[in-house]
Amino acid sequence: MRKNRKNLSNVDMKGADFSENETLKSIKSSSLTHGNFNHSKIAKIKIENSDMSSSEFTRSNIYKSRILHTNLSKTTWEWSNLAHIVLENNNFNKTNFECASLREAELRDCKLTNANFKFTNLEKSTLEKCNLKDANFCNANLKNARFIDCNLKGATFNLQTILPFSMDRAKELGMIYISMY
Repeated sequence: MRKNRKNLSNVDMKGADFSENETLKSIKSSSLTHGNFNHSKIAKIKIENSDMSSSEFTRSNIYKSRILHTNLSKTTWEWSNLAHIVLENNNFNKTNFECASLREAELRDCKLTNANFKFTNLEKSTLEKCNLKDANFCNANLKNARFIDCNLKGATFNLQTILPFSMDRAKELGMIYISMY
């Protein structure tokens, strides 16, 4: 059990703008489970050692931020801007990134099993030592993305997926081609 953990579960921050807030530059050791951060601006912030599982971030703007050692499983990031974000050692199991922008993002040592990246922009992103088992990349833009020592077994893609490597290489990595999607 963690001591000094701030409990802000079920917090409603819908539409909040912390992008110009000089006092809120980091969130540390907090419980923000089931939070509503839809349509929020939380740019240039550092979040670490927190639990934000089952929270909603739809249409949020969280660019140029750092999220470290945080549980974000079962969160929703549809249509969100996560460009230039650094995500390190986080749990994103069963997370929905559909139509989000993770352009030029850095993801390291993240658990992204069963994550949904449909229509997501990961162009020029770096994914290193990430577990992407059974992730959905159908219709995603992976142009110039780098996958370094990642588990892609069972991850799906289709003809509309812009891969950073050949279809043959994708299959060698354990990815599954879906012909109709």
